[in-house]
Amino acid sequence: MATIRAAGLSYLLAPDDATPQALIKHMASKLPSTYHEQNSLQRDMTEKRLAFAAQRGWFHEEFGQKISAMMRENGAMADYRGLLRRLDDCPERYETATITRGTEELDRPYLSLLANLTPADLAPHARKNGALWGDGFFARFGFVTPPTDAPPKDGRFPEEERVIPPALVQPLQNWHARLGEADVHITERTNDSGKTTGEYELFVQQPEPERVTLGAGVYDAFYRYDEALRSIVAGSDQTDLDGNYGRFAEKALRIAMLLASLENGGRIELRHWSRAQEIVERWRANLHALIEQLQGEGDVTREAELEDKVMRAIERLGPTTLNSIRRASLRSVGSEELQRTLDILEKHGRVTVELTRKGTKRYIAKTAGSPQQSTSESTNGVMVEMVNGVNNDFSYTIQQPTDDNEPNQSNGVTQSDDLHHYIVTPLHHSPHTDDTAHAEKARASAARGDLHDARINAVRIFDLALRDQVEAEIEALEVPQ
Repeated sequence: MATIRAAGLSYLLAPDDATPQALIKHMASKLPSTYHEQNSLQRDMTEKRLAFAAQRGWFHEEFGQKISAMMRENGAMADYRGLLRRLDDCPERYETATITRGTEELDRPYLSLLANLTPADLAPHARKNGALWGDGFFARFGFVTPPTDAPPKDGRFPEEERVIPPALVQPLQNWHARLGEADVHITERTNDSGKTTGEYELFVQQPEPERVTLGAGVYDAFYRYDEALRSIVAGSDQTDLDGNYGRFAEKALRIAMLLASLENGGRIELRHWSRAQEIVERWRANLHALIEQLQGEGDVTREAELEDKVMRAIERLGPTTLNSIRRASLRSVGSEELQRTLDILEKHGRVTVELTRKGTKRYIAKTAGSPQQSTSESTNGVMVEMVNGVNNDFSYTIQQPTDDNEPNQSNGVTQSDDLHHYIVTPLHHSPHTDDTAHAEKARASAARGDLHDARINAVRIFDLALRDQVEAEIEALEVPQ
């Protein structure tokens, strides 16, 4: 935040805290009611804020408190659960209307949120099959999480005064100026006699947004990365992270777009995509580190315990509905969590489902003698399978280090040599130098019959001609079903 303020761009920041309704009001293009009382400096700041009213950067300390407040039904912060998801989708226009506040319109809304919180803050809301995984809320975030075995930091702040260097400030100011600002016109109304009324009219003319273009190979690189991630999802029974995996490629494209806009006039080249994918791959590894901390054995035990309680309730009540189960013995369990548990029991054959005349689901326990063991799986095992599904040169692994997979001494995280290359590559590096190695790995995997692993290695080849050749060789080995 200090860098933003040093660049003279603090008017782009949202308030430190606000209710959902107050944030919408802040992002709407409306004059404050106190505008007539403001001095010239305050009016200048107001005009600058109105030029980017709906585009905001928000830094939130102790975001865990916000999530806890958001999860209280009918609480003052509850609307954030939907609002943050909608703003992340960057609609062309977002409009709300209430009887009290009237209509509030946001033009091209964009909210960039940077927040900090602890795993303990997340734990109550990020359990396996939790609602915030299923509705896509957590999928909108990029999690930055230190691994559990990371050594503590013992560095000290310098004793000198902190000064933001011009090398950081000047590029931001130049970038901001190049993208342009809206024209803001505020005029005071007059009555029929030509006298001022103390009321003001606001007109904002937005500049046309910069259009980014894609350089050679970027289009294919985006879709190949997205397809690789979706192939991991398709091969895993763990569904919590489906939304996150479905949005990683989009997040990489957003990062590549910002890099290209900052230093290349808005044209995304492979060097921008390469750096963006490196960043998102770190986020993916961090996500699994977070899951490892949040969904350990204690959470698995809790899920198994809840399944057993639900089964006992169904066996006691006979054919019954979700609401009846909840009223009978599980009032402390939310409806969404209970529904997820019932879906798991149905998936694993422990209950059957029939519909009433009104279309309500009625759950029936399987007959005596059916296996009744817990359906909960070892969360850590699932995570390892998902990460390793893209091969060690594509992601962090959670497994214990072996002779060929030593821990990186700089951060204590188990990773392969190839991964280290993708993490530390500078922006100007061209990934083509690794194409031959990836081609050899793809061919070797195909030769031993591991076509999934072969396709993942082929995805990493940036030279289109070589990649097409390798993929053709892989396809030739596939046996028609």
